[in-house]
Amino acid sequence: MVKTGMLSVVGRDQARYNYICKEAATYCQNHGIEGAIYSVANYLYPDARVLAGNVEALDFIQERAKDFSLNLTRRLPVSGAFHTSFMEPAEEKFGKALEEVTLEEPLIHVYSNIDGKVYQNPKPSKGP
Repeated sequence: MVKTGMLSVVGRDQARYNYICKEAATYCQNHGIEGAIYSVANYLYPDARVLAGNVEALDFIQERAKDFSLNLTRRLPVSGAFHTSFMEPAEEKFGKALEEVTLEEPLIHVYSNIDGKVYQNPKPSKGP
């Protein structure tokens, strides 16, 4: 089993997050770590991201934070690399489970985190 996690990072203006992930990939390849995945999982605000992947890749990024123009790194207290392709095996099972669920109109207002509007019905929106 591959150990994965997530790392919150805050960078300076010159931080290049995709480059950081590529460097983590190279590090893992050079150290015989197979099946490694590393990617930007969340965009928090202009200078902050959550990176996710193998713990070895995350350790590498933390150790080289200054080289990558990162001001702050903090490991998130989670046990997986959520929002990455590591989650694909759960996708089919989760989809089947959702097919068994009946969605009804909410009893309270539920707001979209995309546009701040109140959902009017239980059908999923297609986004902006």
